[in-house]
Amino acid sequence: MTPPGRATFSIFAPLDGDEDSSSSATAVPSVPPSAHRQTPRPSTLPSTATARKENYVIEHQKACASFPYETSSLGPQDSWTPSFMSYYSMAMIAPFPSMLIYGPELVLIYNAEFGHVLGLDPGIYFGRSFSELWVGSDLNFELSEALRTCTTTGRSVTKENLLCFVTNPDTFSEGGMNKEAYLTWKLTPVTEADGTISGVFASVQDTTDAVLYERRMQVLKELYDATGSAEVLDVFYTQSVSVLRRACAEDIALFGLYVLDSGTAKTLRYRCGFGLRNFPDRISFSPEQELFEQAILDSSLSAVYITAMADGFRNYIEYDPARGWSEEIIELVFLPVMRDNNSVVGVAVIGLNPRRPFDEPYELFLELLGRQLATGIDNLRHLEEASDKLSWEVTLSTRKRQELEQLLQEKTKQLQISEGRFSRMAKILPAGLFLASPEGEVMYANDAWYKLSSYPKDGNPSFWIKAVHPGDRALVRESWRRVMLGKSERIEFRWAHRPGEVSKVERWCASAVSAEFDSETGKLSTLTGVWTDITERKQSEALQRQRADDAVERKRQQEYFIDAISHEMRNPLSAIMQSIDVASERLKSLEWMIEDSFDRGSTLFDAQAFKDGMAETTEALGMMDLCTSHLNRIITDTIDLSKMESGLFPVNPVSCQPVTVVREVLKMHEHELKNMAIDYSIEIGENFREIGINTVLMDPLRVRQVLINLILNAMKVLSSWENEKKLIIKLDASLTKPTFQSHNNASFYLQHPAVAEATERRNSSANVVYLLFSVKDTGSGMDPEQLATAFQRFTSHFAPRTHVHYGGTGLGLYVSRKLVENQGGEIMAETKKDHGSEFVFYIKAHMKEQDEDDTDLADITESVTLDEEDDEGRFSRSRIRSSESKFLTTASSSMTSMSSIRMSRSNRSSLIVQDNIINQKLLNRQFINAGFATVIANHGQEAVDIVMSGEDPDCCIMDYEMPVMDGFTAVSKIRELERQNKKKRRRRRRHGRLPIIALSANTRQVHFDRMLAAGSDRYVTKPFSFPKLVEVVNELLHASSGERTQG
Repeated sequence: MTPPGRATFSIFAPLDGDEDSSSSATAVPSVPPSAHRQTPRPSTLPSTATARKENYVIEHQKACASFPYETSSLGPQDSWTPSFMSYYSMAMIAPFPSMLIYGPELVLIYNAEFGHVLGLDPGIYFGRSFSELWVGSDLNFELSEALRTCTTTGRSVTKENLLCFVTNPDTFSEGGMNKEAYLTWKLTPVTEADGTISGVFASVQDTTDAVLYERRMQVLKELYDATGSAEVLDVFYTQSVSVLRRACAEDIALFGLYVLDSGTAKTLRYRCGFGLRNFPDRISFSPEQELFEQAILDSSLSAVYITAMADGFRNYIEYDPARGWSEEIIELVFLPVMRDNNSVVGVAVIGLNPRRPFDEPYELFLELLGRQLATGIDNLRHLEEASDKLSWEVTLSTRKRQELEQLLQEKTKQLQISEGRFSRMAKILPAGLFLASPEGEVMYANDAWYKLSSYPKDGNPSFWIKAVHPGDRALVRESWRRVMLGKSERIEFRWAHRPGEVSKVERWCASAVSAEFDSETGKLSTLTGVWTDITERKQSEALQRQRADDAVERKRQQEYFIDAISHEMRNPLSAIMQSIDVASERLKSLEWMIEDSFDRGSTLFDAQAFKDGMAETTEALGMMDLCTSHLNRIITDTIDLSKMESGLFPVNPVSCQPVTVVREVLKMHEHELKNMAIDYSIEIGENFREIGINTVLMDPLRVRQVLINLILNAMKVLSSWENEKKLIIKLDASLTKPTFQSHNNASFYLQHPAVAEATERRNSSANVVYLLFSVKDTGSGMDPEQLATAFQRFTSHFAPRTHVHYGGTGLGLYVSRKLVENQGGEIMAETKKDHGSEFVFYIKAHMKEQDEDDTDLADITESVTLDEEDDEGRFSRSRIRSSESKFLTTASSSMTSMSSIRMSRSNRSSLIVQDNIINQKLLNRQFINAGFATVIANHGQEAVDIVMSGEDPDCCIMDYEMPVMDGFTAVSKIRELERQNKKKRRRRRRHGRLPIIALSANTRQVHFDRMLAAGSDRYVTKPFSFPKLVEVVNELLHASSGERTQG
């Protein structure tokens, strides 16, 4: 135990069970209490220090409150500028040390934190000039220079780690001292509203601990470097003293090293030092010793350090003005020099820094110094002892040390390489790496992190949430919250668009963040995260979805195409079969008529009946011819599409005359145009005439095919158009490539650049001319939605169910586009609802020199004339109204809507709902011949109106595909009317439930199920024979009659 009255304090634990040490300690004579004192630990100070600081704050506030602002250069507070008032308030309430230097007199205003940290008496310099503070000191000079720079340049100035000596009685012994301190000052100009600088606001940060730590660690490093190469103890001692004298003048003002002899361990010998005088070279353990020797012995035996006031040791201390801030040493430490196993090697006498308290960092520094000295001494002592015994062991030990040093160097090099690799990898890695604190502040981020987030490197990385897309910020914040609770998170989010970014492509990021916990405390220590750019993956996924949607759409279009083909082929086939029935029936009737006349021995027979029968047969044959032409066009379009998809659609230019090609196309349809009462004309453009085009090299077959498609489309529209019917074909030319003007009512289908380039190379030669063709009608026109898809495959340019209204497969314009593109041209459509449409295309051709056999342009235009040429170069025929056609008239001409055709000899009637005029006429004719009275409806709405008006037919023949209202909707409405009448007990049909037979060219089961579910009794597919249809009708009528009888 330590003798009574002895004040000691140790941060080293003595050896457990060290009997020698304990017994020796009791033999040491006591030292007078005044010679030693115990250094208070910081843990004993907080309550006292807090009370003192609170008193200081109160005193400072009183001094500030009582300061006479009105009589000072600052003036009354109500006269202060807003800027000054703002900085004054900031300085006074700031939780950190801050001061305000204001006005031309540099009036000093500071808060309690500032005064307390700098050791100023409460309010002593408050309101006084800054020039009175630290007069003549280096600190005053440095701050004055910074103050001038700040006020003249208007920029903030930072002064780091400025040395100052402050008096602070709260942190160490009573009475205080001029403590060595290091402060970092940041000066900010105070700018008034008019832009003038009226003062400087300064904030202060205490960096003393960091400066002292760096300084002391540098001493240990230099000591290690200097003594590491020593091979004998004398060199080790010399180099140790040299380093401590040179590099540690502030913290070690005096140094003396006593080392135990290696033999008896009972004697300490002085080995090296500085600042000591009259010191004993050798100290042995004996009952009577001087105070200096006794302190050294006590420290070596007890393995604790001893602090003592220097006043009792003045005769041992030699004053050195170059050390300890040129002040006398106040306190000594007798420090045991111990190895890592706490065995004492010697004792070091150290004079402490008179300007610093002996606190825990100071203690730790001296502990590390003692252990480093002990390690060096012990190592060299072992080397010397081994050298005395076995010289080869020295060599082996040296070699081993070299190997260890080499291994250390290699390991250090490997570590440096590993660190370098990690740094380079983090720098070049495309993924963003970051480390964050438990509070969520980003502490480290690599270049890829900044690149991904587009967040500026000079900004605070903790605010990276601003770079996230606004729509995903809530997701990111919630994920970050879960990570801070210790969960690993993986999310995907979008980045906001960069400022000035043109691309609208959304940038995506995959984030993976995990939490790391302290192994000892179990608390969250670090958040580690990786960000990966997944924009390409998201785009690929979107592309895959688009492709899937496109595949579904293509399947839908193909199904539509199959339905259209089925409808378009079965309708005319049905008409052909029925026409064959009619023709056969009439021919048999005529044959019977002739045979009957011969049987009677007369060649006379009813001429009118014979004429009517022949007319009806001729009409049936005409219907078959028309339907055959329609089937031929469908088959041609389908074959053309197949050739185009297979690349077997060649273009074969030959010598031909464009005007003749147009004339021939128009002649092909002249008869149909007359029957439809459509005015038609050909117009030749001025450029065509001026260029003098006669014969060119082009493919007339392909041009003719395009014109036929466009003209037939126009005729379909005009056939049901009730207003003015006009068809105009224009022909013009250009020596340069035409350019279409784009606007809302026009649709263009431009070639893919690669296709256009290939076509251009194929068609490039001399005498190039571009021929322009236009087909314009005055029909119903198209909607913008229809116009947008006019030239796509399997889509109709009239409506989603064009074949119901006009017939067709949806391939005509697509085939036309491909034909035009293959000839180096482009096609466009321009339309306006209820004002008609115009389709314009051009092809690339080559002018050919006129041969003697070629016809002049004038002759060609004359041959085009259908009547005569007008002044504008237009060839036209007046509108012709004709009643010659007996099978192409509209429903309004031969059969008005809801008209009734009945035979008085029959008591059976049939409602025929059919939009196709040919099929309508055939069904009507055949039902009349079968003895039925007929009621005709052109679409489903008319059929519903007929039923609602009180008509009571025996059966209904309902087509499925019709304009205005289709068969499915019409059947549903008729059944609903029957249910309503039954529920309200209205007059019921005399025949009960109306038998309905559905007709359709669609053969898929889905269409069967849909019509039967709507209420149809039977479903008959086209084509069908009329006798088969009559059998179904009779079957239903018989079943209906049986139900009435049972009722």
